[in-house]
This record gives sequence, structure tokens and C-alpha cells, in this order.
Amino acid sequence: MEAERLHDVVLDVLADYETHNIPGLLTNLASYLQASASSPNPQQADQFLQGQQELYSALDASRSNRFAPSRERILASIGASNLAGRGLRTRVDTLLIENQLTPGKAVEQLQLLGTQAAQLLTALKGVTKAFERFKIGMSDSLNLEECEVGALLPSSIIGNSLESFGQGLRDVDKHLRPFAELVGAEAGSWKIRSLSSGSLDIFTTQNLAVAVVLAKAFEWLQERYKAHLETKVLAAQLAERKAVTAQTLKRIEDDDRESQKTDIRAFAAELVKQHYRADKRGKDGNEMANYIALSLRYLLDCTDHNADFEVTPPQSEATPGEENEAADPRVESITLIAEKGTAMRLLEPRKAPVLALPPAEDLADEKPEKKK
Repeated sequence: MEAERLHDVVLDVLADYETHNIPGLLTNLASYLQASASSPNPQQADQFLQGQQELYSALDASRSNRFAPSRERILASIGASNLAGRGLRTRVDTLLIENQLTPGKAVEQLQLLGTQAAQLLTALKGVTKAFERFKIGMSDSLNLEECEVGALLPSSIIGNSLESFGQGLRDVDKHLRPFAELVGAEAGSWKIRSLSSGSLDIFTTQNLAVAVVLAKAFEWLQERYKAHLETKVLAAQLAERKAVTAQTLKRIEDDDRESQKTDIRAFAAELVKQHYRADKRGKDGNEMANYIALSLRYLLDCTDHNADFEVTPPQSEATPGEENEAADPRVESITLIAEKGTAMRLLEPRKAPVLALPPAEDLADEKPEKKK
């Protein structure tokens, strides 16, 4: 992981902790529950509910809830996923539900959470001072005209040789370019903003128009992957119970593969209809849709092999609304990207490919013809 990106995550979590006093809210909630259990009465119950709502409101507003997949991974690597934002809320929810009949045990667990949160706060402050001491800054800020685009590719995709590493870069470049061409942006090779090791984590920048299209594409990507994954899981369950014949299972798989092709082509056509303007070099809408379809198939195949994709908008101090959008149309795009980014949550790790999806390069029937 890059030190600058770690610094970004640390500062965001630290800001949430200091702004809302998360350790204090946890400790207070434990005290309110203890008082309510010791002397049950409406006033004590109301105080507990108010404390719970105050904690949940703070956690719902956490910056970590809007983290892109790369930053979620950093949060997990420092052991803070379940001590920030929705992760901590889920943890509190679970312990309260599981210990409804044993409030004393719930009080102990809340007190432990308060202690862990206080320890994390101390650690975050220490790390921040260390970054300052060694002059390690944050990631370069984005201006309001650009967004960061990330492709997080595991070793199962890029291999472990320089040749396969280079091919991984070329594949990403090849299949992201059409989205820039779609909106009339520069169609050349994308400039690398940063690279991270371990897996091949590529970060680049693009203008807002390209970022909007990619945000839509990445959101669609995860929605469709989850839908097809559900079909696979259902088919596996039917096979395990021997509830259907092998012929029926084969038909389910064939129908799902055909559905994937239909979904990809339909969404590619939708993107072209919404965003494409006639290419000066004469590329028509159908040809552009073919290129986009190939790229979508590649991205879906990467997702099936445990890759993740993300778009991070610039920080905007403007509040979304009609007046701001009229004064600065960029606000609307930034807001859309931020909303899509929230929806693009990191998928659960995929143990093995399940879609049986052929590589885009092998889909000869979908390849656009080269101009003579």
C-alpha cells in the first residue's frame, strides 16, 4: 500500500473519531444500558435510546462509508473496518440483538468496544504525528475537473512475471480507452496517477465526463455480477440436491450465458445512446457500442477473477442542489459520481471464477470489423 493513501485513510477516520467522539459515545451507551438494566424505568430507557441514536447518527455520517474499494482494503489492513462507520454500527447492532436477555453481557461488550475505539484513536494520532515527522504527505488532491479511476487486479489476473504485469497494464488501458472515446475525450493511453504493489492497483485520472460514464459502468458491473452469481448459486444448490436433471442444469447455464451477452449489449447500447457523439473519424454508434461491449465483457471477466474497479470524485465544498448546480454544473456530475461510488461497495472475495465467461478477445462474433 502507498504511504500517502494510508495517510488519507488515517486522517479520515481520525476526523470522524474526533468530530463525533466515537469512544465517548460507546462508553456513554454502555453506561446508559447499565443504568437501564439496574433500574428499569421510562426515563432510563429513553436515555439509552437517545444515546444509541446519537451513536448511529455519527456512524452513518462516517467518511469510511464512502470509501472506494482501495481505501476499504487499507481500512481492513489496519484492523479498523469494524471500528468505523457502518462496520462499527453493525457490530453494535449485533451485540445488542444477541444479548437482549443478558444486558450485563451487552454492557461488557460495549465497554470493550469503547476501550478498543479509544486505543484506535490513540494509534491514529500517533501515526499522524509519525507521518508529519517523516514528511509523508497525502495523495495529490484532485481538481474539480477530474476524478481518480482505479483498477485493482489480483495476481490471478496479472501473474507474477514482468511480461504478464505489462500485459495486465495493456489490457486495462485497452479496455478503458473506449469510455473516454465514448464522450469525445482524448482517446490516447491513460496517464498513470499511481501504482500499488501486492496486487496490481492502478490509479489514473480522467475528466468528469469520462468519470460519470465509468461510475455508471462500474455500478452496473457489480449489480450484474451479483445477479449472475445468484443464478450460479441456485444452480449449484439444485445440483447438490439432485432436484433437476443434468440437461436442465445445462439449459440454466446456457440461458445465463446468453443473458450475460444480452445484458452487456443492452447496457453498451444505452451508454452510447446517452453519451456518444459522432466521431470525427467516422465511427458510427453501432461500432462504438461493440467496442464498449467488449470492454464491459473484459471488466466483468476481471470482476469474476476477484478484481475491483472504482471512481473517486474530487472533494467539493458545494452542497448539491439546484442553485449550486446552476452556478457550477460540475456539482451535478460530482454528486452523481459520489452516489455511484457509494453503491460500488467492495464485493466479497471471490474464491474462484463462477461465470464461465470467455475472454473478450475470444468473442469473435462481437468484434467490430476493422475499417479498410
